[in-house]
Amino acid sequence: MLAIDEKRVFKKNIRDLILKSMEKDKLLSIIIPTYNMEKYLRKCLDSLCLSSDNFDQLEVLVVNDGSKDSSSGIAHEYEAKYADVFRVIDKENGNYGSCVNRGLQEATGKYIKVLDADDSFDKSSLSVFLDYLGSHDADLFITDFQMVSEDEAVINKHIHQLPADEKLSWNEYYNNDEFKYMQMHAVTYKRQNLLDIKYHQTEGISYTDAQWVFLPMSTVQSFYYCPVTLYHYLIGREGQTMDARVYMKSIGQLMTMTLDRVSMFETHHLQGTECEAYYTSKLAGNLKFIYRCALVVNTSLIPEVTKFDLELKKRSPYIFSFTNSVVLFDKFPFKVVSYWRKHDYKPLPFYMFYFFKFLYSISKKSI
Repeated sequence: MLAIDEKRVFKKNIRDLILKSMEKDKLLSIIIPTYNMEKYLRKCLDSLCLSSDNFDQLEVLVVNDGSKDSSSGIAHEYEAKYADVFRVIDKENGNYGSCVNRGLQEATGKYIKVLDADDSFDKSSLSVFLDYLGSHDADLFITDFQMVSEDEAVINKHIHQLPADEKLSWNEYYNNDEFKYMQMHAVTYKRQNLLDIKYHQTEGISYTDAQWVFLPMSTVQSFYYCPVTLYHYLIGREGQTMDARVYMKSIGQLMTMTLDRVSMFETHHLQGTECEAYYTSKLAGNLKFIYRCALVVNTSLIPEVTKFDLELKKRSPYIFSFTNSVVLFDKFPFKVVSYWRKHDYKPLPFYMFYFFKFLYSISKKSI
């Protein structure tokens, strides 16, 4: 016979299984990577607290990346109040990618989306989007987003020029400018797709959000465009990774992220696929920035970028060869990278350097 304590444990386990079986399936899991975001986190989490009936279809995973401020405490307040929606995962610091990886590992929703802790959603759009997800099925959903300042002024709206409410084939749209410049703010994936490829973002560095619109796209066959402005992307925050000054100082992390994307390109055999051009165009954007920084902006980076270039050749001779045709400025199609390699990775001649420096000065907005 079972002891009294064993009976209690057994009954509790049975009760937990029954309650779990009665839970409503989650439609959308939202991963919120969080590190020292006490100033912004309440606004972020408040934007997910819907008054509509579809609120319980959400699963919000706040992944606290070893914050030293009150971020964890704030997140636990929401978990206590909305235990069926919010869950806090406290972990040691591992940077952005580690939060996405942990969230993906523990998520249960049919679809999955990432929301940065200093950003927010539009509540009415989120409610509409949940209804939309519930009545459609695809590998990917595209929604609109807008850039906002700290005082909530709208700086720019990104409205995708795609057919709305129509099941579309990604193979027919991958070369469209809408995908060429696709950002993580716009995408929601079917979660199982990412699990099937054992998707894993680079950990320990920033800028890995760029990987979110790279390898996962290889799983997409069909998608819908839902024309709601869902994501509010905060820009201009001091210390933000996309701040130009921070971006330039963090080029080493950008190089690591780019090399890991190159490895993804190779290990998942994306060369020769029908949509290869999508992946090479995404890589070309990063590569152009890296080479431009060393050859035109800050020549002290040349030794570091030379090491990067040799590692690129090692990881993917194909992408290395592809970058011979990369130009630094679209309006002046001189193959600078190829020239630089042929001349033993030396700094550009002074006349060429100052010419490209001039081009850079008149095209800073495009970098």
